[in-house]
Amino acid sequence: MRDETIHSFSSPDVVCFRQLEASTKKPKIAFMVVEEVYNKPTVLEQLLGDYDFYCALQYHNVKPEVTLLPISLDAKINYDGYDVLILKSCWGYHKDGAQFSEWLEIFLARQRGGQSLPVILNGATVMLWNYRKDIYLPELQEAGFQIPGTCVVDSDFMGNITSTHLGGDTGSNWPWGTENAVVVKPAISAGSDLTFKLDKGEMLTEAHKDGFSQLRNYGEKVLVQEYLKEIRDGEWSLMYIAGEYTHAILKIPRKGNEGEIKKEFRCQAKFGGTRDDTVPPPAVAREAGDRVLRWLDAKFGGEVVYVRVDGVVRQPSQSGAKPEFLIIEVECIEPILFLEGEGGKAALTKLVNSTIGLLGRE
Repeated sequence: MRDETIHSFSSPDVVCFRQLEASTKKPKIAFMVVEEVYNKPTVLEQLLGDYDFYCALQYHNVKPEVTLLPISLDAKINYDGYDVLILKSCWGYHKDGAQFSEWLEIFLARQRGGQSLPVILNGATVMLWNYRKDIYLPELQEAGFQIPGTCVVDSDFMGNITSTHLGGDTGSNWPWGTENAVVVKPAISAGSDLTFKLDKGEMLTEAHKDGFSQLRNYGEKVLVQEYLKEIRDGEWSLMYIAGEYTHAILKIPRKGNEGEIKKEFRCQAKFGGTRDDTVPPPAVAREAGDRVLRWLDAKFGGEVVYVRVDGVVRQPSQSGAKPEFLIIEVECIEPILFLEGEGGKAALTKLVNSTIGLLGRE
């Protein structure tokens, strides 16, 4: 039951804690990371972009104890005594989606069994829904949101793929017709790992074939999606914290010669992408992001403390029609929230206060 002495975590004010101040118990917060990352020597290496979040919690006036713990099925790892477990920094969870989902299922079963457990960010039910794109993207589409043309296929199919399956002469077999290219990605994925773009009629290289064979390691399902040429104009990321929009950035794929421009579509910095945090998102993007937030709140009852909505704007092909915002991803597990840029400082404060606001909550 939630303690009524704690302000709602959507409040922008610094949260006061009468009950916590009266208690001798030191609040405890853990950032959850995958076991491989947990064994790295420094906190900075483990948390990457969330290091500022980690430090801001440490220096909050409530003075919680902040540490790191591994996401592990080892029964010897004890989460008792912790108030909040934050999974926002669980980089690499997608490489062993089965273990990640099992850990969440065990946590949820114990929670439903009445066991006293820490609050988990975001909620376990949220992350179990969000870690598989083959589950949540079709559900968003059914709810009326626009997504790229998407087909779900077995990863075994991809291991034996030929160029003709992916938009050669048989490209019209896909629901979106004979577009010039398709994008292939694991249903359980992050950071564009094992994500490929194939032009119409392009012959597969050994790198393609090797990558397709590795898709089996990331799960049973693979997405084949319509390539969105609008990505060359940039992909919008809209950040929401504690039920409110905070800021947005425009991520732009690497520029180069004509061949590179046509080939590169990934916006991450590791692929040469850049970002612009000075331009506000177009109205159609903001409207879609706000609708997603309301939909998530209705579905999960306030368990989503932070979320990033990614997508592109598609201009109408007919006169008088309105532009559309096509949702590429809704990230509720370990979204990079770009807290260092324009609007990021206020968003970080909001994120810290939202997390502190969960201390003492059961």
